[in-house]
Amino acid sequence: MRSGVRLLVAALCACCLCWSGVATAQSTDRAGIEGKVADDSGGVLPGVTVTITSTALQGGARSAITDVEGRYRFSALPAGNYQVAFELAGFAAVKRDQRLDTGFVATLNERLAVGGVKESVTVSAVSTVVDIRTTAVSTNLGKEALESLPMRPPAARSCPVGAWEESILRPSGAGARPRTDRVL
Repeated sequence: MRSGVRLLVAALCACCLCWSGVATAQSTDRAGIEGKVADDSGGVLPGVTVTITSTALQGGARSAITDVEGRYRFSALPAGNYQVAFELAGFAAVKRDQRLDTGFVATLNERLAVGGVKESVTVSAVSTVVDIRTTAVSTNLGKEALESLPMRPPAARSCPVGAWEESILRPSGAGARPRTDRVL
């Protein structure tokens, strides 16, 4: 009876550890956009509609309204190219393009100029945005880099990994040296 309880507790602990690793892995592959909106004089602008659009988004555009401090936030975004639009009645609308990489949080602080309701300003120059909150280093591997990785030969793919590796390491004759060219 005691060994059954110990086994159950050990299994639950293992499940909890595995589940927390999966949750962490899922949260690190997302990006975000956040920032603050102000007017030309630097005063914060609450109530600005911030809309993001991208082909990477499922379900279409997303919108947020700036809070009393002029701040907005979009989290858990997939990597891709985004267009961010800032709109408030009595101010000129502004649109910016932003590229998001995996795990990157872009900070876009925008200033809106007083203007007519139908006036629109589009910023087409892309400025470099630095994520000051994350210290992680990442690399995107291209197709060429992935194709250059060593692979098991086609004849060995049907064998279990351990059995195939043993056949490589086993000497083929008396006094023969084991092969050391192991391929994964």
